[in-house]
Amino acid sequence: MPTSKMADWFGGSALKALSHLGGTKWQTWFVVFVFLSILTTATDQISELARSSLVGAWMLVPFGVLAVVSGLLYRVSRSAARQLVPRADVENSPRPVKVLILFLSPPGNLDDYKKISGKLDDPTLGRKFGTLRWRMPIAAIQHHISRLERVIVMASSGNCGTFGHVKAFEGLVAALLPRGHTLRIETSGEYLGLQAYKGVDFEDPKELIDELGRIYAKLRDDRVKEHDILIDVTGGTKVNTSAAVAFASLVPDRAFQYVSTNTYQVKSFDVTWDLEAFSGG
Repeated sequence: MPTSKMADWFGGSALKALSHLGGTKWQTWFVVFVFLSILTTATDQISELARSSLVGAWMLVPFGVLAVVSGLLYRVSRSAARQLVPRADVENSPRPVKVLILFLSPPGNLDDYKKISGKLDDPTLGRKFGTLRWRMPIAAIQHHISRLERVIVMASSGNCGTFGHVKAFEGLVAALLPRGHTLRIETSGEYLGLQAYKGVDFEDPKELIDELGRIYAKLRDDRVKEHDILIDVTGGTKVNTSAAVAFASLVPDRAFQYVSTNTYQVKSFDVTWDLEAFSGG
């Protein structure tokens, strides 16, 4: 097995094991550390006994300890997987981030947006949009404008998709930028450097999750911290919302946001394992 594939296999196996034990919190790492310590001690004892004259029945002692501990760890992990429940920490008006990933919905009548005047640093801008469909993505961007450096737009593919409206959305955002403010706005395909890119199938959760994974991987390569990234799940379909929530949940420092269609308030959600409930705390 090539080294890179072996590393991927070990990494994937470790993540699966940690997920059964309750994620990647310090409690999980402590349990794994204790098990690895016992494993190391047992294998050292087996090696010592093999080099000494104490063979035979004595060899069964470290093997027995290892078997018992492995069995206990297996039972604990299986029990934890059944009892753990997710917990969603909701933050009203979250801290502005550097990168926003959003799903683009259809705009409605594009001529209505030509009547909008104002800038993203104007707190009354939202009211000028009224009930226009792009009020929510504009509100999502406006909330983070003080720190926002990049907006990655995920548009839907197909004849009725929103990929054809990306340029209009980019133009709208550019017109609303405060004087002297720069903001990089591009499709996920442009950011990933994909050729002949025509959007994403908003009805295919695997394609959506794969694309989000590639975006996050490239952002990490660009030295962007995960706590400085938010996925806005307001736009698009129920399928893409579910896929984005699944992708962002139960991973440290990974969160998503939603713009209320009633109050237009931005809320972020950080979904983690509820270890306190599991431990009875």
